[in-house]
Amino acid sequence: MRFNTNREKGNSGLGIAIAYFATNGYTVSIPLNDTQDYDLVVEKDGILKTIQVKATGCKTKYVFVA
Repeated sequence: MRFNTNREKGNSGLGIAIAYFATNGYTVSIPLNDTQDYDLVVEKDGILKTIQVKATGCKTKYVFVA
């Protein structure tokens, strides 16, 4: 998948992280703005964790991986 901007890449990474945690039984909360040092708050079994999501891409000889 190709991204025109780093914002698009970051939003894609955030969506993948939300899907990962949600499908693995976590409750996912998203902050109202982006002034925090974290992107998500996840909760499972009464334990809260803050998550900072990083996304990257690499281009190989055969395929672009994001």
